Amino acid sequence: PRRGPGIVHWDVKNPVHLVRYFRYYRFYPDSTFVYKTSPHPPEEVIQVMYMPKTKARGARVGVYSGSYHMEGNKVHVSIIYPGKNPTEIRTRLLLRSTCPGAYNRLNIESLTSSYEERSTTYDPHEGVRVQDEARVQTHRTGLNPYIFVPFEEIRTTPLNLPIDQMDYFVPG
Repeated sequence: PRRGPGIVHWDVKNPVHLVRYFRYYRFYPDSTFVYKTSPHPPEEVIQVMYMPKTKARGARVGVYSGSYHMEGNKVHVSIIYPGKNPTEIRTRLLLRSTCPGAYNRLNIESLTSSYEERSTTYDPHEGVRVQDEARVQTHRTGLNPYIFVPFEEIRTTPLNLPIDQMDYFVPG
């Protein structure tokens, strides 16, 4: 609608907010990993993505550790967020390549969470601990593929660019 001569005034009814965040995993050969979700680009976050040598040295804010195991091209990860009501997140990932031999993507095949402590058992056929299914929530959103950024490319990856300089990034 116009307001005065030559002036156009737009009423924004449904604003759109662009939000960019990253999920970081760093896997270690001893079947442990560290995990962090952050809006900050890789070159800023890599400094805190290490496994503490002892619990006393403590966790960094928002960095959690967990365990994983591989079966062929499947990666099963488990992490427990501590607190008054601990939450366990289990993810089954598929390791794949965008070109032969690259192994540079992790597709999320399943993502579940459980919000209370309980006894669990290990099922060697499934490769994961068995939970009471009634206490598990399955998630269907936020399941975009993960990409790998080699440590030697952390400072130069296009993912470090600010949003206004990034056109778009398709994880493929």
